[in-house]
Amino acid sequence: MSTSTVRYRHYLGGVLTDVTSAKLSDPTAAFGVKRNDTDAVVVADDTTMTKDATGTYSYSFTDPANDLEYTAYVEVVFNGETDHVERVFDGPTTTTATSDVEWTANSLSAQLRGELDMDPDAAGGAVPDRLKNVVKEAGIGLWREQDWRFKLKLGTLTTVKNQNNYDPPTDFHELAQRELNDTSSTTAWSMLIFTSNPIVYQKYYDMDPDQESGTPRVAVIQQKSGSAHDWEILLTPPPKGVMIYKYWYSIWDPWASGDLSDDSAPKWPLTFSHGWHLNSLWKAQQMFRGDERWKDSKAIFEDWLAKQIRENDETLTTKNLEPTLRGYNDFGWEYRTGDATSALPGI
Repeated sequence: MSTSTVRYRHYLGGVLTDVTSAKLSDPTAAFGVKRNDTDAVVVADDTTMTKDATGTYSYSFTDPANDLEYTAYVEVVFNGETDHVERVFDGPTTTTATSDVEWTANSLSAQLRGELDMDPDAAGGAVPDRLKNVVKEAGIGLWREQDWRFKLKLGTLTTVKNQNNYDPPTDFHELAQRELNDTSSTTAWSMLIFTSNPIVYQKYYDMDPDQESGTPRVAVIQQKSGSAHDWEILLTPPPKGVMIYKYWYSIWDPWASGDLSDDSAPKWPLTFSHGWHLNSLWKAQQMFRGDERWKDSKAIFEDWLAKQIRENDETLTTKNLEPTLRGYNDFGWEYRTGDATSALPGI
C-alpha cells in the first residue's frame, strides 16, 4: 500500500526553530487527517508528529485508496500559544507508467512536490504557486522548442473582391508554407507567394499604386497594432473575386492563447507529456534543491529531446522517405533555397 506524509516546518525570522509540540489535531478535536470525499478519519486526533530535524516535523500514514484528497491540521504550541495550520493535499494517484500520463499543470505540480519532497511553507513564498510557474514555463519551452509536426493545422483563406486584408485563424502562430495556390482556379499562374519581408511586399505593392484588382501575387503577415497574438494577412494586388487558398500553419502554445486551464492537458502526442515531466523536473530541482541532481535530470531530458527532434512525430519512416526526396527535391518547401518572390516580375 502507498503512504502519504504530512510535514510541518516552523520558521522564526527565516530560521527553522523547534516548537514546544506538534501534533495532528483539528480545532474541533475531531480528526488529525481526514479524506475529503467522505470526511472519514484517516489519522486520529491528537496524533504526535515525529521530529525529523530542528523545526521539522512529519507523520506518515497508509493511504486507504488512491486518488484521494486529504485535509490535515497541525496543532503547534510555541511560546505558550497554540495555532492550527491547515493542510489540503492529494494522495497518490492510480499507478500509470510515467510516459502514459496526460499531465496537467496541477497534476504535474503535485507530482513534482512529491518527488522533490517540497515544503509548502518554505521561506521565500508559496512553493506550490512558484512550482506551477516552473511547470508552465517548462511546457511552453517544450512546445516552442521546435516546429513540431503536431502543431500544424490546415487553414483556408477565402478572398472577397477588392479586399486586401484578412484575419488568420485565432490560434495562428506561423505560416508553414510560402506558396499557396488558388484551388478554385484553373489558370496556369494562380500562385500566391508569402514573404517575411514587408519591404518586398511594399515594393510589389508600389508597382501598382492604384491597386487595381486582379490575381494576388504577394502576401505578407503583419502584427496588428497593440496586440501580441493578433495578425492580419495583406495581399497585393487586391483579389478580383472569390479565391480559395488552402495552407498549413502552426498554432500558438495553449498557454499563450489562454485556451488551457490548469486542470486541462495540452493536446500533443502522449510522449510529450513525459517530456514535459522531464523538463519540469530538472528545472524544479535546480530551483528548489541545494544539490546537483538537476544536472543528471537535465541530461535525461536532453536525450529525450534529441530523439523527438530526430523523429518529430513522423508518420513516414525515414528509410522510405529519403529516396523520394532525393528524386524530387522540390517535394517540400524546406528543400528549396532563396526567396520565392525572386521569380516575380520586377522583384
